Amino acid sequence: MDKFMTQCWKMDNVRGEANFDIDDEGIDSRQPSLFPEHDKPRKLDVFERELEDAILGKEVYDNKQIYIYALERGFLARHAKKVVSEMIHKGRLPKQNVNISYDAWKSSKPKQVIVLPKGNTDERNL
Repeated sequence: MDKFMTQCWKMDNVRGEANFDIDDEGIDSRQPSLFPEHDKPRKLDVFERELEDAILGKEVYDNKQIYIYALERGFLARHAKKVVSEMIHKGRLPKQNVNISYDAWKSSKPKQVIVLPKGNTDERNL
């Protein structure tokens, strides 16, 4: 599945779906928008929000589950890594090293992603 998704994202580096604008979002990497948020497909925005909610809701709680979660939704490990890194940077997760990749998935032990308990003052933007 990882190899397939990697090829999809090579063919369509914006959405990972097709060699044309399948969702008619008008995103053209050769002509970026004046507002960078408009250069990001809605599909990716939705995935990022859903993954963050799944981590904070403890539906997925280790690197292996996060990796599979991303693949099942049509995204690569790098997309999931970005979400986890941003959550750590924003203080939504404690500082930690989380390896989200095929190699980490193959390893025998998953590494747990530590989620802040409810009511913690570091959990700012929930």
